[in-house]
Amino acid sequence: MVAAMPPPRHHLLLFLAATLAPAPASLAPAAPSPADAPSPADAPSLTVLDWQTWPRPNVELTAGAAGIAASGDGAPSLRLAVAPGNAAVLTIRPPAAADSAPRPAAWDFSAYREIAVPVKNLSGGPLTVALEIRDTGTLAKPPRVHPRFYMARASLPAGGETVWLVVPLGAKKSVPLDADQWNTGNTAAAAAAPAAAGAGDANAAAAPVVRPLDALFISLASKPADFSRHGAVDASALAQIQLRAVAGAVGEKTAAAASLLVGPVTARATPEPFRDWPASRVFPLVDEFGQYRHRQWPGKINTDADFAARLADEERDLAAHPRPAGWNKFGGWAAGPRLRATGFFRVEKINGRWWFVDPEGRLFWSHGVVRVDTLMRLGGIYRGTPVTGRGHLFTLPGKNSPLGAFFGTEPASTRGWYLGKPNHEIYDFLAANLFRKYGENYGELYRARALLRLESWGMNTIANSSDPQIYLRRKTPYTAIAYSAPMGAHDFRVEGSDGNWGKLPDPFDPAWRAHLDRVLRTDLRDSLGDPWCLGFFVDNELKWGDPAHVAECVLRSPAGQHAKRALVAAILRKKYNDDITALNAAWRTAHASWDALLAGAGAPDKKIPAVKTDLEAMSARFLDAYYGGCRAALRAASPNHLYLGARESHPAWFVTRAAARHLDVLSQNIYSPDLRQLRLAPGLDLPVLIGEFHFGALDRGPFSATLIPVPDQAARALAYKEYVRSALLHPLVIGAHWHQYYDQPATGRFDGENFQNGLLDTCDTPYAETIQAIRETAAALYETRANAGAGNHKQSKNFPATRQPTTMHTP
Repeated sequence: MVAAMPPPRHHLLLFLAATLAPAPASLAPAAPSPADAPSPADAPSLTVLDWQTWPRPNVELTAGAAGIAASGDGAPSLRLAVAPGNAAVLTIRPPAAADSAPRPAAWDFSAYREIAVPVKNLSGGPLTVALEIRDTGTLAKPPRVHPRFYMARASLPAGGETVWLVVPLGAKKSVPLDADQWNTGNTAAAAAAPAAAGAGDANAAAAPVVRPLDALFISLASKPADFSRHGAVDASALAQIQLRAVAGAVGEKTAAAASLLVGPVTARATPEPFRDWPASRVFPLVDEFGQYRHRQWPGKINTDADFAARLADEERDLAAHPRPAGWNKFGGWAAGPRLRATGFFRVEKINGRWWFVDPEGRLFWSHGVVRVDTLMRLGGIYRGTPVTGRGHLFTLPGKNSPLGAFFGTEPASTRGWYLGKPNHEIYDFLAANLFRKYGENYGELYRARALLRLESWGMNTIANSSDPQIYLRRKTPYTAIAYSAPMGAHDFRVEGSDGNWGKLPDPFDPAWRAHLDRVLRTDLRDSLGDPWCLGFFVDNELKWGDPAHVAECVLRSPAGQHAKRALVAAILRKKYNDDITALNAAWRTAHASWDALLAGAGAPDKKIPAVKTDLEAMSARFLDAYYGGCRAALRAASPNHLYLGARESHPAWFVTRAAARHLDVLSQNIYSPDLRQLRLAPGLDLPVLIGEFHFGALDRGPFSATLIPVPDQAARALAYKEYVRSALLHPLVIGAHWHQYYDQPATGRFDGENFQNGLLDTCDTPYAETIQAIRETAAALYETRANAGAGNHKQSKNFPATRQPTTMHTP
């Protein structure tokens, strides 16, 4: 029952706000549920504005009509009508204390964490809403949709689901959260504080240092909300709350009118209930199972005995839910049409929609999950959570105990606090928990269970970066990935480039192709010629930048860079008839010779028209060489398999146009509420595989709600269904892969990311709400796809309105 769900309890990041949280039908905030430990959810909320009467003296309505909508529990809502093509805007300002009193300039909500407003779409089509919160210092500035900033936006689905719009509140200044002295050189202070020199922290006895509590959350992309504010709006000086609504999805226009219900405007949750705790009480931050110590939630493991209970619960669940009926052994549509069978996966466009076709000739839509594994395979192997330099965060076993076997070391991170720190110590809480749950043979048992889970859940693809010991059992189709240049190294890479996952590969370096051939024939040899393999990705989320960026990177590289020598010869020397004077005249430069240009480490001014043209031509040639080289290597190694691309993030026209000449399938990692706005460049028509998407919440322990946050697990389940349904209805999309199988460690993986992005937590407990959503989606997977209209996604003149966060994300 939706009425039983508590309201969301966390800040909302990015533009998403598709927080899709069930709420009482009246839209009145539900009472917070009790918790076993103090938390922000326990604090009283404040109703800033209810809708007992209309109009209200402190509320201005622009371009719309409104009236009271009665409800059954005495908490009326505002019914807001939206005219076609016009935004209806509610602007709320602080009310006067009395009729004769002047209106205050601002509210003081410094005792609260967030502003929340529930809304419900009453229309037959989508509706876009945005909640803006302004303080006195931001009234004259444009609104921002960004982590820590002050607008939440959502595309509400038709059908009356309630959505909570939530904007976090910040402080006027960033202040230390704890004035405790953290001084490892002071014996008294060290005795009173947790042991900073915990397991693996060899440098803890360094020189005395004084740090605020906040500084002790080392290498956590997101800190516990109990100890830090996440908003940027000054809660002590809120000047305006504004709700804007327009018919249609984000970025789309419609001629239809719309209407919605708006619930009470509420300030919720006193911030930082633990902020006055000394460090000795805050740390260790996680328990022996790797879970947050200071909070309780449904399904949390509290003792070793709980693992047996969870295992028994899941045994019953798996037995009650067999794989979807009507699927063949590959997960293809056995009840659907039969096409030409080739013994391998291929793609085909049928009735205006792209499909995979499985080895038996059945239509196949890839419904999968990334990293079905306990390890992170990114060229190098990462596992667990690093402990070197931050032992105070953890409750760790003795190294000579049975659980001491789960200590280990990792290579240097590709980014973050452990960049340039090879062989730092880690502890693998996940593997230790699997040992507790399954015993000595936990590796074999967890792998077998993974296949049972995917079958029962209705997932037919083991997606990127997964365990070969699972997918090579050949019970579920899978994707493989090759890295064309070694991760964490400079070999065969463009020295003047950068990126989250390393510098760009250099396709003009003869050793690059030799390395890729070697990787395919050694690391991936068991997948060559394997009919269970959907196809191969090569590389992940390369940084292509704008159309001139690659050429700029090449020109900033040393003279011996193969790409630099090749592109200067093929593009510049050819265009300017080998005359450096002609190039200098066009570029407004003064290179003494072609050798001098090669020896330089700068890039010309691309604001000059001739420079821009030449740089873009060089970048285009580079892209063609890269994608063409990858395809040639794959064709030589495994000619029957699909080339799935490089799992692009933020793809642009010039990239997709170049890639489309060589790819079988375009792979894109798209973090957004849905895919209704996914567009390719005009003239392109090729299948798209969504390599990553996810949603997360803060109600089950982890500290980061992912790139696309939602309020709670019920909202997460609904968000899953909405996203995959939008993918099934999109004629270009032939699959969507959730990122990822397990949550990231609460205290951060090798680069600090600590998302609640798993289908299971780090104690191997499935998130029941999300699993139910996956099963419901799978049950109607092929019927939904087959019945989707092919004409709903016309190509746009402008590249895509698909909005993705600029925050770094995972492979």
